[in-house]
Amino acid sequence: MRVCVLCRRKTVVMPVGGGIVANTYGLAAGLLFRGIRLVQCPTSFLNAHDAAASSQKQAINHTGYKNIVGLYHVPTMALIDTSFYETLGVTELKAGLGELTKNAALFGGQHYELIKKTTMTKGVALSGDDLVEATYIGLGAKDMLLAIDPKEKHLALLFEYGHTVGHALELTQGVRTSHGEGVTIGMLAASYISNKMGAPRP
Repeated sequence: MRVCVLCRRKTVVMPVGGGIVANTYGLAAGLLFRGIRLVQCPTSFLNAHDAAASSQKQAINHTGYKNIVGLYHVPTMALIDTSFYETLGVTELKAGLGELTKNAALFGGQHYELIKKTTMTKGVALSGDDLVEATYIGLGAKDMLLAIDPKEKHLALLFEYGHTVGHALELTQGVRTSHGEGVTIGMLAASYISNKMGAPRP
């Protein structure tokens, strides 16, 4: 209620934080006055990959369901400062690196070359330049598909790779799994299922 009192039509909502913060305030920005300006400022490597200025989906979990309350609201821009990554622990950094793995599997090319020279060589000990390049290339992949499929109904569903099992793990009682970890495990599960179903190898 306090937010509703303070906000005006010209208010700019700028969430600074990880994915939960970004989604909560993104949803609020889309609802207030039927949509006010939103500037995403991600502080985690994982959220930076989700904070593309063309990414419209804003949603929160409710009553045990993932992303059940949400809407489409386009951010005005995304401000990304990779120095925030220096505050992340190993677990949080690995969660973001799962996005690099996903892009390498989906797109190959420069995404595969990137993961070869970063995580496959250095693990989580990446330099500032490595993280800047990884963020830039990752956002480029997302923006490329969202330009064609802005509401992620068709081609951009590629980004849901690993999410079916990943979301199930996140919501399983007794299992403590972050979103990034869940999606990474989900990609392995999807590959295993695909293999068992006889899908051809690339």
